[in-house]
Amino acid sequence: MAAQIHDGDGPYRGVFLITPNDTTVLTNATRAIRATGAGNVNLRTITGQTVVCAFTAGETRKICADIVLSTSTTATGLEGMY
Repeated sequence: MAAQIHDGDGPYRGVFLITPNDTTVLTNATRAIRATGAGNVNLRTITGQTVVCAFTAGETRKICADIVLSTSTTATGLEGMY
């Protein structure tokens, strides 16, 4: 099942905890990701690009992702906003 996508710059409709997994597609594609603990987040963007992003503790980044991979992800306390 493909992740649902919400376009726009308005408020987020929801927040959910992300458990990194190499194959599970998120129910809702993220519009932003927050990491409460510093580290790397390996993700696949909604355009299919895989990228590893370095997060500082408490950082939130506007990024549209449909998978957060467990391989190479070291950041903790991941939250997705959609």
